[in-house]
Amino acid sequence: MNGYPITQNYGYDPTYPLNGGYHKGIDYGCPVGTPVVVNGVQVGLSGRTGAVTGPHLHVGKWVGGKDVNPGNYQGFTFNSASVYDTGYDATNGNFVRLTADGALWVYLHLSQINVTKGQVLKGGSMAATETINQVFLMGLRRNPDPGAITTYSKTTDYTLVKSVFESGERGQVEAGLANTQAQANKVPALAADVAAKQSTITQQTAQINPLTAQNADKAKVIEAQNKIIADLQANPGTPVDPDSVVITKDSLWDWFKGLFKK
Repeated sequence: MNGYPITQNYGYDPTYPLNGGYHKGIDYGCPVGTPVVVNGVQVGLSGRTGAVTGPHLHVGKWVGGKDVNPGNYQGFTFNSASVYDTGYDATNGNFVRLTADGALWVYLHLSQINVTKGQVLKGGSMAATETINQVFLMGLRRNPDPGAITTYSKTTDYTLVKSVFESGERGQVEAGLANTQAQANKVPALAADVAAKQSTITQQTAQINPLTAQNADKAKVIEAQNKIIADLQANPGTPVDPDSVVITKDSLWDWFKGLFKK
């Protein structure tokens, strides 16, 4: 019943409507159909049979014919346990009673009974059972699937249990979601890296552009110089040695003015 709240404690409570306010067990607020497992064996499913106001599981403990406090979240793992009897009555609804570790344990208001009188409840150790409970509760936030503890509690190897759990369909879904989240967590870092590289490219481009402009200006000057030399060579006057021509700003200006005088 780990993960489900205690809705009624053991002992006297003036708000409890039965037995003069005296409650002979502990109630767990769980929905109808919740597996009730003892020593890894599903003894039944929780319900709302008998005199109840809502679905829950009642767990009680009796020693020497007298009820005693069963303890919070106790009564699901024993060194030895067997079914004393099962049945139904108007107050308790469907019930299972076990003899376990020197006490009589009762499980009331069940919707279904899955064991028979005299059945010995053999299962894994508390470590195995708790491991399986934790795998499901932490991994899927729900109780184990029906039969899961019976199947997995044959081993106390957490690695094997975890492997079996992860290889299942729900485990694969959870693993996929976890991987997706891990990849999503990397996005901000990748975006920052891209931004840094873009900044570097922008800086390098800013350094290259002036050089490109300078080269373009030089190309225009050379083109103008070649045109002047070609024009001088085409002139029928005195032959000109191209190597002797020196182009200056003044000579370019004079050349341009001469064009307009022709």
